[in-house]
Amino acid sequence: MRIGDAIYNLDGLPFRSFGLATRMRELLSGESGRCYAVENCPDGGFILRREPEFPRADAVSPRRSSEPAEQAAHLGGLLQRTERHSMKMDSEKRAARVFRPAVLRANAVWLPVLGIGVLLAFIPHRLLSSLLALLPIDPSVLNTGLTWTLNGLTLMGGFLSGALLFWLWTEWLSAAYVVSETGVEAREGLVARDTVGLRFQDIRSITLRQSWFERLVNIGTLELTSAGTDGRPVRFVDIAWPGRVKVLIQNRMNRVEGDD
Repeated sequence: MRIGDAIYNLDGLPFRSFGLATRMRELLSGESGRCYAVENCPDGGFILRREPEFPRADAVSPRRSSEPAEQAAHLGGLLQRTERHSMKMDSEKRAARVFRPAVLRANAVWLPVLGIGVLLAFIPHRLLSSLLALLPIDPSVLNTGLTWTLNGLTLMGGFLSGALLFWLWTEWLSAAYVVSETGVEAREGLVARDTVGLRFQDIRSITLRQSWFERLVNIGTLELTSAGTDGRPVRFVDIAWPGRVKVLIQNRMNRVEGDD
């Protein structure tokens, strides 16, 4: 008879002997498959009480052993997704090539002026006064306004070099020529943008123009035209290594034609 969580004899009393309680425990364990413990009853005799069940080792170990495998599989999936993302980013970077005009080569005649401006802006006054003393000028004229002359030359050199550097920087920044996987594009303008593009399927001719000076410094202008007369040509102006850029465009045109 069960009273609460304890099992007593059929008449509701504790078992009179330990042996009788043990035989009842074995009988109940064999029929139910559960474990029971023999305990002393405070009123005398013995009672049976069901023991708490714990997960078996063979039932727990597979789950525990599967946890590292699941974590490893999850980590492997994250690594694969990260690797695919990085490969995609690398392919996109390789796909789009951006070229800027070679402003230093195209404006090489202004480089000596820039050098003189930088020299006047940063040369020490003592050295500059020594250089002025070598000129065929009356020393008395130099002595009266030497400080003013040196300061004026420094300011003029700083303004000249700063203006030339700013002009070259804006020329470089205001033009970008893109060769992507699908076509070419020319973007010009610093404040207002003018963009002209052509797909590789629409390009019918590629013309490279170089003067003798441009051939000497290896720059040039690429002009890409389409079959239609109304379409605007795409011009890559003053780019460095124009022959290599032309070969790059032709290779991508051939790749697109092969895919079609």
